[in-house]
Amino acid sequence: MQLLSITTESPYYAQVEGLLLSAFPASERRNTALQREYADSNPKFEVYAALEGEKFVGFFTLWALGAFRFVEHLAIVPSCRNCGYGTRMLQHIKDLSPLPLLLEIERGVKAEQLARKKFYERSGFCTLEIPYLQPPYEAGGEAIEMHLMMWTPEAKKCNIFETEFIEKMIETIYAEVYGIA
Repeated sequence: MQLLSITTESPYYAQVEGLLLSAFPASERRNTALQREYADSNPKFEVYAALEGEKFVGFFTLWALGAFRFVEHLAIVPSCRNCGYGTRMLQHIKDLSPLPLLLEIERGVKAEQLARKKFYERSGFCTLEIPYLQPPYEAGGEAIEMHLMMWTPEAKKCNIFETEFIEKMIETIYAEVYGIA
């Protein structure tokens, strides 16, 4: 599998955008114009396309936020799911930097939600036991209660961070990713 850092000029960007729109509800993604703007000109934001040969199999978006990285979206083409691509993509993200990684997943008890949480746990992420709301992407939207999950290079050491440090990470996510000062 090959991972390419791309912008909207890439021939794979249309597939990334299509998968983003189909895999995430509107409440869990920004509008298309702003997403494109970030992909092309926000130095803290990167879009990666995952390829198997020439075939597009998925993507992820990643924010470089100083002392940590934030995985905003990760999705695999439906016909390619359960083939190890997500695990390989997460390993690549971990290899990009020795910094902690944070991501959000929806809370819930549906089989799909529980399976997603287990997938991240198998990849070394742990759930932070701190209340977390994903701010709305659009003005007038509603915040969504989510789990915040973390991976650290020290494997299973999420508890080494003081609550104050985690709260600072959340403030950074709110400011940089969601534009809430």
